[in-house]
Amino acid sequence: MNSTGVRWLILFKGNGRKLTSAVALLALLLTLFPALPAVAGEDDSQGSLSIPAPDSVVGEVSSVVGRAYDPDGVSSVRVAIQNSQGEYLQDPFGGGWSNAWKSIEATITGWNFDSSVGGDVYEWSLGVAKAAFPEDTYKVYLYVLDQSGNFDDTVAGSPFTFQVDATGPVLSDPVPADGAVIAGSGAERFAVTATDVPAGVEAVQLVYKIGDEETKLQQGLTQEGDGVYAATVDLSGTTVGDVVYYYFTAEDNAGNSSRLPADGWYAAAVDKVPPGEVTGLTVEAPAEGGQLVLSWTDPDDGDYAGARVYYKTIEEENWTPAAEVEAGVQTYTITDLDSSGEIKYAVKVTTRDGFGNESEGTIDDNNGQGYAARDIQPPAEVSDLTVSIVPAGGSLELQWTDPDDGDYAGAKVYYRKLNETDWTYFGTVFDTVTGAVYVTDLANGTPYAVKVTTVDVYDNESDGVVADNNGQGYIPTDTQAPGEVTVVDVWAEPSGGTIELIWDDPKDLDLNHVNVYIREKGSDTWNTPAAVAKNVGWYEFTGLDRTGQTAYEFKITTVDAVYNESPGFELNNGGQGYTAKDETPPGEVTNVEVTIPAEGNSLEVSWDDPFDEDLDHINVYYRPIGTPGDAWLGPLPVDRGVERYLITGLANGHAYEVKLTAVDDVGNESSGVEENYFGHGYLPKQTAVDTTAPGEVTDLTVKPAPGAGRFILTLTTPEDEDLAGVAVYTALSGSDEWVLSEWLSSDMSETSEIAVQIPGSFVLGSDKVQFKVTTLDVHGNESEGVVADNGGQGYPVLGYWELTPGPEGWATFSVPVQLAGNQALLGDVINPEDVEIAYKFDAANQQWVQVTTDNNTLEPLEAVYIKLKKGTLAGIKPTTAPTNPPVKDLAAGWNLIGFTDNRPLSQALSSVDRLWSVAVSPAVNPDSWATTWNGYADYLVDTHYGYWVYMDEEGKLAGLSTTPVTVGRYPYPAVK
Repeated sequence: MNSTGVRWLILFKGNGRKLTSAVALLALLLTLFPALPAVAGEDDSQGSLSIPAPDSVVGEVSSVVGRAYDPDGVSSVRVAIQNSQGEYLQDPFGGGWSNAWKSIEATITGWNFDSSVGGDVYEWSLGVAKAAFPEDTYKVYLYVLDQSGNFDDTVAGSPFTFQVDATGPVLSDPVPADGAVIAGSGAERFAVTATDVPAGVEAVQLVYKIGDEETKLQQGLTQEGDGVYAATVDLSGTTVGDVVYYYFTAEDNAGNSSRLPADGWYAAAVDKVPPGEVTGLTVEAPAEGGQLVLSWTDPDDGDYAGARVYYKTIEEENWTPAAEVEAGVQTYTITDLDSSGEIKYAVKVTTRDGFGNESEGTIDDNNGQGYAARDIQPPAEVSDLTVSIVPAGGSLELQWTDPDDGDYAGAKVYYRKLNETDWTYFGTVFDTVTGAVYVTDLANGTPYAVKVTTVDVYDNESDGVVADNNGQGYIPTDTQAPGEVTVVDVWAEPSGGTIELIWDDPKDLDLNHVNVYIREKGSDTWNTPAAVAKNVGWYEFTGLDRTGQTAYEFKITTVDAVYNESPGFELNNGGQGYTAKDETPPGEVTNVEVTIPAEGNSLEVSWDDPFDEDLDHINVYYRPIGTPGDAWLGPLPVDRGVERYLITGLANGHAYEVKLTAVDDVGNESSGVEENYFGHGYLPKQTAVDTTAPGEVTDLTVKPAPGAGRFILTLTTPEDEDLAGVAVYTALSGSDEWVLSEWLSSDMSETSEIAVQIPGSFVLGSDKVQFKVTTLDVHGNESEGVVADNGGQGYPVLGYWELTPGPEGWATFSVPVQLAGNQALLGDVINPEDVEIAYKFDAANQQWVQVTTDNNTLEPLEAVYIKLKKGTLAGIKPTTAPTNPPVKDLAAGWNLIGFTDNRPLSQALSSVDRLWSVAVSPAVNPDSWATTWNGYADYLVDTHYGYWVYMDEEGKLAGLSTTPVTVGRYPYPAVK
């Protein structure tokens, strides 16, 4: 708002009268202009006035409220106004002033006692209004006159100043400039530079319209810095040929406004037409591959700003931007493309102007075939190629420096005889190989040339670098014997007469064979060597002295194809030599029988000799039963092949035992076979022979025992005085082919329990067994026996596992084989009445799951925790169907598992070897170990228990068991 002048009005309160102005008051806030203390008049110190002293007054209306104070009362207040040129304004109030001073009579309207000043107080106000005065700075002078005629023209704060501001902000630098061309986009920028604008408000405004529309749109601008105010306007609705009209406005703190332009509108034309397309687009594929080079001619459009380059594979739908180039740049190389030639590309070049308009583009796809950026350029050649003759012969050593090409993959090595023209390929040396390269299997004495070519990852091969020793060729010559053998071991067979040498061949490529020498210790002459082909690594000397009286020394040399022989590796056992002494006795005699001749005073012994070739004779020993220690009578030697001996001179009625040992031709004697008729011995006598068997056992019962095919038989023995013991036989249910499985001597109690392990050939889960118990006396008489066959049904052959409560009653349990179908864990395998609760562990979610009817099964490699009320016997019935070894998925984290075989932990977890980190045997297990880590102590794990395994990542655990399974193959652990 513009002002043309200033008006003043002095208001005074007194006797209920209020003087007001006809114009609006320009508020001079009391908080901005605080009151100052009054100053006494010249003649009467009682006259005084308190007024504020503002720095300036800006705006249409302002007022000041002060307090006058005088104990005698104020008669009048006078005012004078002066401009910046020192001129006093004449009668600014229009009251016909005769001079610059204006006197205002005052009537005191009321006295208010103020103890802080000790006098009477009345209020007054001075109002200022913009009138016809120009923009300037003015001074206001005040003084007071009391009733006694005393006055004071140096009133505190007088004169004070105020300023009249009638000029709006300065606007400049409009964006866009008048007559500009714009894109008409959804984010068109408008900006202007403005000064004298209040901060923090949208004091700068944009007013615009589209074409001849009457609707004016207005948007506030935001300061960006350095006096620039801007806003983004959505002009996306404009079309080609539209004109946007606009101007800017601003307002200052005094209410003065400005406009840019001062009159009318700026105008900006909208351009949405892209330039014309490029012409003459060509595409070339450089030999080095991975690139396509594009060239074109720019269009002639005046607003053409540049081109954009795109590419894609023939199969793709969407284009990939490659670059944006300026006008005048008419070529671009697309890089980082596939160099194999298997991928084909299309290219596109569009044009653009400065207003964001882009053309559809010119496409080149090679008539639908696409362009291949195949690398057809081989790498640079190798450098610094050197060729050396290897002393071992038959070889040439090559060294070179690889080229620096980024796609270099390796070098190919060729050779040819100097008098030939065709090259023979030897091999490829990849870029990861360092050190020398050896061309082998060459003919010694023949000159050769070599060639090294380079190849890249796309099989481009260079012409190669040839080395032929200036036309003389390189001639391989073998003058070097192979290296010596290593890791030599000398082993004398315990049976004697043979010493075996074991070694590792050297790595020499021309090794032909190894010579092995022998000589007696003390001799200077080696015998004729035995030639051993390469890669055999052992040789044995036979027919050596078996008595150990002769010591031997050995030497092993290596020989190449041209008979270069190494000095050799000698072995003499620290100067002692090696002996081939026989330290192994023959095997034991078999089928020993002792009979009592009727004539008495003798025992006849028969046997079968062992089959040892060095058996010399059999020693027969005998002694009375009860002889302490190892004291025997004898030996009585019996030549090999006799196999019978009559011991005479014995005392009738006394019990004897016998022992037979085997002796070889160098005196090695076996431990011997003892016969004592179950500890009772044999009694020579002349009386009639007892042929009556003892009575039968009674109270025979059978129950399963922990193990595979193990049972406990309980029985009562007869009271026969000559009872020697009982024998337990087993057979398949219904069969009469009995097999002796257990023997118990007569020192057993009258009522006894016998643990019986049935033969390993029984099949678990399908076979059934029956038992027969016979009695034997000291004369060898055996009873018919008592049969236990479970009422003709036989006893099922199963695996039984004893579950014993651990801490708080807990135990772990697993099965090592696949169970027969539809077996319930709690019910068929374990008596649920002996179980309080059971849990499985859900490894996928790392949480416990209670065993219920929904998951009451158990697979191999699974394990459960069971809280027992008491000890119980689990019955394990394997399936008789063929099954493959089980596999269990292990999740990352903790897994509760069982094992299918008794073996070291590393072997049991070999299928997840690199995936697990920690294994734990729970405290409820009887194992001696608790925790181990992968690669540390390799503890033994057993079947039927549960173990914790922590997997760093998921894997598959392989089991080792199959079905059907026999008693002998069932993986039952050792007793803890």
